[in-house]
Amino acid sequence: MRPPGNVPDERFQLFQRKGSAKWQMRFSIRGQGQLKRSLDTDDLREAQL
Repeated sequence: MRPPGNVPDERFQLFQRKGSAKWQMRFSIRGQGQLKRSLDTDDLREAQL
């Protein structure tokens, strides 16, 4: 995985898995643990919206 590069106190992190151009997001929900979702885009600006 590529390092997220986000500010540590943000509630989510953007990252790209090795070998993939698509951006992913990970976040935590109390009682459900950490969730990861694909944002289905390879455009960082679009992923940040």
